[in-house]
Amino acid sequence: MSKYFQLVDDVSPKAGVRTVVSRSLPKRELNLPKRWFLDRITSDGKRVEPWMLEECGEVGYKTLDVRIQYEGEPLDITLIARGVPVVAERVFQILAEISPGSFQCIPASIESHTEKYYVINTLKKIKCVDETRSYFDKWTKESTRPDLAGEYKTFYELRIDARAAGKADLFRLDGWLNAVIISERLKDALEAAGTSGVTFKDVT
Repeated sequence: MSKYFQLVDDVSPKAGVRTVVSRSLPKRELNLPKRWFLDRITSDGKRVEPWMLEECGEVGYKTLDVRIQYEGEPLDITLIARGVPVVAERVFQILAEISPGSFQCIPASIESHTEKYYVINTLKKIKCVDETRSYFDKWTKESTRPDLAGEYKTFYELRIDARAAGKADLFRLDGWLNAVIISERLKDALEAAGTSGVTFKDVT
């Protein structure tokens, strides 16, 4: 049976740790790995809400601008809000070779960097959460969001049904769009290329 993996932001201090002043919490210092952290996305100066790139539908943006929240070592794959991947040119080439048609690629400019980067808008979603092996909470009518009653609120342990995923190489989960899932062959290709920025959590 094929294995599938969730893309997880790699925040391990491989290259050491540095202290920075928080942008969102004034006068508070943070100990962060020596890698960059990307923040908001804009188009023509207007903010692009991350959920727009989570819905698995094409968007009309031709180019995007990505702000750096904290400077540091550039990464090949950076996950920003809602699990939206920002990838380097070589990662785009791997995705295009292994999983063509499963994503929309939008050229992205990252402040103070001239290298090519792209925002990846995943277009495929599959209903394949294995509730018998996963641990999660759902929203209830008594919760702070009764309008979401019955929908997933959070996952403590995520498992999917690999058979329901078919032969997809890149997709989000129908019902839990926060998670970006990739196939074992895509994971192997990314690892073979030595890509930085994410770890791969087995969800099968």
